[in-house]
Amino acid sequence: MNNHIEHETPARMLVLAASGKTGRRVASRLDAGGFHVRRGSRSTSPAFDWTESSTWGRALAGIDAVYIAYPQDLDLEKATDRIGAFIEHAKRAGVQRLVLLTGRGEEEGLRQETLVRESGLTWTVVRSAWFNQNFTEGGFAELVEAGEFVLPSGHVPEPFVDLDDLSDVAVAALTEPGHHGEIYDVTGPRGLTLEDVATELSRALGHPISFVPVTHADFLAGLEASGAPEDVVGLMDFLFGTLLDGRNAHLGDGVERALGRKPRDFSEFARRAATDQATASPSSAATEHEAVLRRFVTEFINGGDESVLPDLIHEDYLYRSPGEEVSGREELTAMFRGLRSAFPDMVLTSHRIIANDDTTVLDFTLKGTQRGEFMGIPATNRAIDIRGVVISRYRDGKIVHDWEILDSLTMLQQLEVA
Repeated sequence: MNNHIEHETPARMLVLAASGKTGRRVASRLDAGGFHVRRGSRSTSPAFDWTESSTWGRALAGIDAVYIAYPQDLDLEKATDRIGAFIEHAKRAGVQRLVLLTGRGEEEGLRQETLVRESGLTWTVVRSAWFNQNFTEGGFAELVEAGEFVLPSGHVPEPFVDLDDLSDVAVAALTEPGHHGEIYDVTGPRGLTLEDVATELSRALGHPISFVPVTHADFLAGLEASGAPEDVVGLMDFLFGTLLDGRNAHLGDGVERALGRKPRDFSEFARRAATDQATASPSSAATEHEAVLRRFVTEFINGGDESVLPDLIHEDYLYRSPGEEVSGREELTAMFRGLRSAFPDMVLTSHRIIANDDTTVLDFTLKGTQRGEFMGIPATNRAIDIRGVVISRYRDGKIVHDWEILDSLTMLQQLEVA
């Protein structure tokens, strides 16, 4: 039994990474419970930015309890230092209770847990397995839709946890007495390999999903060859090279200890995902993002109207493709001026757009005739007809990051220079 005297139930909550998978669920549950909830992200008011400590004070003002989640798309090497500095800010602001999300098997996560344990505040750690929802909301959702997992570490079981369970545990720790000093190891009730996951999802969704194992080295080489950003390659290397080496194959009892019930099984999640897929209508954010993308294609790329960019492209815009990087609206404008000079009749045709709350994926064809110099190649007067994919991320309703893959080899062959 711990002898720590907990403060009365906090009334004012700050939920960090509030637009993320866990943050938005925790915040919604707190809303439903009648608590005062302040969401913390770069797009909220007041804004919260992990990379700008000057934003932390306003976000913490008047707050009793904080749900701490550090997004994986930020610099993970700085996560522990930033969390430590944030805890000191929270103490000075009068925060009483901290609930920290960490990942099972992560050495940095253990250091972060030590920081909250030594904070002198009421604290709880939610140490999580991989999320079920990574297969419907995260980067692997496209693999599910495509019907094929080409991934390493297929034979190592992982006790995937449902985010509804994780969020229930976090909310209990934020709002109820009796959770101080607890480290809740939250997992599902059984371990599944990626091949098992493919089988479960195939059965529930009603279409075949196959698992194709590759070596870790080949997986990383494929990511690098596709032009994936260095931070993405590093994250995938960490996830598949470290966390799926067997260290997390055991089950945790955190859900049952915190909530007094068994965790949800993956099969229940898969059935729910199938139902959601059958009845889903696009979210308002997804619909808005698709509309922004369509305007970008129609008015800027095909129409050449540069005046629309401030409405469609974020000031922090970054474009990446294999061998090329463009920053900001001015560089983006210059890139397309060069393309239109080389291919005056250039037209981009959209075949399919997949949109969710923070990302769109565009499958397209680019056609045009080379009438001017392009990539040091004099005008050939030859036509190109190539396919490509661009993954766009959004901030404040505008495109902030594009990652594009073009069939450049086919283009060079069509120009007869390769």
